[in-house]
Amino acid sequence: MFVAKVKQHLQQECEDFMHEVEESIKKGELTHTEAFAYVWENPKHKDLSWDLCGFDSDNWEVLKSDILSWIESIEVPWWNKIKDVRF
Repeated sequence: MFVAKVKQHLQQECEDFMHEVEESIKKGELTHTEAFAYVWENPKHKDLSWDLCGFDSDNWEVLKSDILSWIESIEVPWWNKIKDVRF
């Protein structure tokens, strides 16, 4: 039972981090490139249980590629694509 709770906590931690990144992209706070740099250079990413969120974490190059694909798949609403509109 204790192992299940730890696993659930680790999965939730990973999902919360992913949600934070997704929301930052959707709000236009981060570009896809900035988001990848934020995730990959963030020391927290090495402590996350990516495998519990569906990523292959056994190989860092595969994980890097999977994270990049996930970030690139996040759609930015059109209203957040427009940064400066003057009429």
